[in-house]
Amino acid sequence: SAEEGAPTSAETPLDALVAQLRQVLGHPAIDALAQGGGGSATGTPAAASPHDAPGQRLRTIMASVGDTVHMIPVETIVYLQASDKYVNVVTAEAEFLIREPLKELLPRLDPTRFAQVHRGTVVNLDEVVAAVRDERGRMLLKLRSRPTPLTVSRLYMHRFRPM
Repeated sequence: SAEEGAPTSAETPLDALVAQLRQVLGHPAIDALAQGGGGSATGTPAAASPHDAPGQRLRTIMASVGDTVHMIPVETIVYLQASDKYVNVVTAEAEFLIREPLKELLPRLDPTRFAQVHRGTVVNLDEVVAAVRDERGRMLLKLRSRPTPLTVSRLYMHRFRPM
């Protein structure tokens, strides 16, 4: 008798890899890889999976670039920025476009780690080094992993006032 979890003769190496990825990532959206669908050329986030449990925190975003599906752990995200029908996922090393509205991603992100700072921008608070007011009164966030500061709209400035 075969051990539970051991590959059967009918199981392909791809099936075994998919099962291992499911276990490591804890996310059923990896099924799309097993079926040969990596999403669109611009990206398909894990949040789009119909298998996701409501209220579950997003741990990984899947973004397709050509034939490659990039698994982006949310803790590596510096910020998210809405761009037309897409969201630009910015990490310290790269940027990825995904087809998931920011308003659908935001509730799935950990509110102790991510905060909306503009209508179309959500920042990883662990990446914020300083909040600086410029000569025109605008508030800019200096980031640890990216050189370009993010603008904070007036609606969200209260989050960066000193205690």
